Amino acid sequence: MNHLSWQVLVTYGIFSTFLFYMTLHIRDYKGESQGFLFVLNITAICARLFQVGYAIYFIYAYSFLAAIIIIVVGILFSVSATMVEAKVSHNSSSSIPFYLSMLGFVVLPTCGFFLIRFLP
Repeated sequence: MNHLSWQVLVTYGIFSTFLFYMTLHIRDYKGESQGFLFVLNITAICARLFQVGYAIYFIYAYSFLAAIIIIVVGILFSVSATMVEAKVSHNSSSSIPFYLSMLGFVVLPTCGFFLIRFLP
């Protein structure tokens, strides 16, 4: 499986992690700006569609197993980041998920660009 380079796996894992935190922010949103919540939702929906489309491309172009591998890597990255974040922030009022979600506005498009660029 030479089409599953470490660049694709790491970039997909980072993409999945920041998408997870953006989704978490949407779920726990307590702000007053419905416009910002709308932007969060649209960004998360577009990122999720890209993520699903990328997996479907791997099924079509390579194999079902390749798609399963990148999905599992994405889940492992997200779980690992959550465990690290839980260890770092001992109290429930930590703003780390918020900052990771905001950073997602930059990281998601950047990772998406590199995911497309890293395709064999």
